[in-house]
Amino acid sequence: MSRHTLTLYELDRSALKALSGDLKTVLKNNDAATLAALLELSTTVAEDLQRDARLVDRFLLPEEHPRSRVVMASVRRISKKRSMSPVFTSEHLSLEGRLRAYEPLRDDQRVAKLIDKLLDQTRLPWFLRPKNATGGWLNGDQRHELAAGLRKLRTDLSPELLAFSEGLMEVDGDIVAHDAL
Repeated sequence: MSRHTLTLYELDRSALKALSGDLKTVLKNNDAATLAALLELSTTVAEDLQRDARLVDRFLLPEEHPRSRVVMASVRRISKKRSMSPVFTSEHLSLEGRLRAYEPLRDDQRVAKLIDKLLDQTRLPWFLRPKNATGGWLNGDQRHELAAGLRKLRTDLSPELLAFSEGLMEVDGDIVAHDAL
């Protein structure tokens, strides 16, 4: 398994919820034309969707399946476009490991709990959970609390954790951390 760098995104949670609701409605109605428009798919892919008896089947296939790959990539692209703005990308492949196992962070129970939430994929919508990826989100209050906790630990932080801490402070509201968007 190869490692990827973590990126922090400022999240517009209401926009992500709206997209999730639109996607659910389109799949429930089995509306290929609306799905193609929603995901800004090419004419070729849109025509291919028209041949599907059930659109939801595309999302039930493994991500690496050719029939799923394009729509999953498009859902993630549109999710970023509509609801997430990148604010920080780590230069260090080691950041995730430091967040998960660095003793000074783990010794502070509240900081450790918030970091675990920020790296917990189950906190994200199903379409933002690629296989073997790391990602999660915190609301604005949790993000603020984590940033404050890291500020207190500043003298004990490694360079990648210091940079991560500064990235957290660039956002006022909700935040998503992800390594595969």
